[in-house]
Amino acid sequence: MLINSVILALIYIYTIIIINNPYEQKKYHTENSPLLLIWSWMQLSLALFFMFHLFIIMENFTTKMVYYYVIFLMVHVFSYTATLDGRKYAPFTESLKLGIGVVLLSFQGFSWYGSGDIIALGLSLYLLSSLFLSYYFLRESQSINSSDYKLFLE
Repeated sequence: MLINSVILALIYIYTIIIINNPYEQKKYHTENSPLLLIWSWMQLSLALFFMFHLFIIMENFTTKMVYYYVIFLMVHVFSYTATLDGRKYAPFTESLKLGIGVVLLSFQGFSWYGSGDIIALGLSLYLLSSLFLSYYFLRESQSINSSDYKLFLE
């Protein structure tokens, strides 16, 4: 009896909503500025560079350091997609990315996985600019039309 009620409760909670007319479905859409789109494409390109760099240097570093790189990469992708969606937590995720990046740089003597000082300096400048631009784009999206945006978890 208890199992049947649990199964019925799960069926009720996880019902599949059927769309009868897909042309009337309200689609997810955000109004992003051209500057935000350009910045996001740059971040996507940088994410691809990070992935290929990880594949190349993976065998030269410990598994623990590779996992740290992967965590940094996952937070990187999450933070720029949160910025694209105009979420309130985007600056927090950018701050987390900055923190992880600084910790990784300090673990390795301010060298990004053996890349050198200039790459580490460029990465540090990128991390700082990414944080400030994320905050700027969030403020810009709120000032355009704050009634159309749901900036926190929907």
